[in-house]
Amino acid sequence: EKYGLEIVTIHAVYPFNQLTEEVVKKTEGLLRDAQGVGARALVLCPLNDGTIVPPGVTVEAIKRLSDLFARYDIQGLVEPLGYSVSSLRSAVWAQQLIRDAGSPVKVLLDTFLRHLYDEAEKVFASRIDISAIGLVHLSGVEDTRPTEALADEQRIMLSEKDVMQNYQQVQRL
Repeated sequence: EKYGLEIVTIHAVYPFNQLTEEVVKKTEGLLRDAQGVGARALVLCPLNDGTIVPPGVTVEAIKRLSDLFARYDIQGLVEPLGYSVSSLRSAVWAQQLIRDAGSPVKVLLDTFLRHLYDEAEKVFASRIDISAIGLVHLSGVEDTRPTEALADEQRIMLSEKDVMQNYQQVQRL
């Protein structure tokens, strides 16, 4: 408060869709931390190691974690990871799973991670529910290699050489 700063989120519960007791305890600890620092949200990242996670498992994880988020009055944000090994790559699919769970959790739309998912643009404009996006995270990429060759190290601040067309992505929201 002294400096007028706002902590928007804490990043992250991983892997939220492999809901072991350890993940539940980690989530509760991070929710307490979020309350303690006045953060409004806590990010949930899916398993990102090539393992397929059935949709029903992700839905059940969202349901169970939603109760914890409600108890702490913190917004949950599912962050689809666009990497080819991610168990949840699509913002549209994440929104469907959240609806199936009947949860108030929202999607964190990361423009870099969205860029990595080759199918994102095909369904985004017609199927994304803007009201179910809780946060947009912008970062740039100037590297022109194929998206499957990109990693977090290629993220940069936005620039005129950005190949991800962040401006256009945001305009569509």
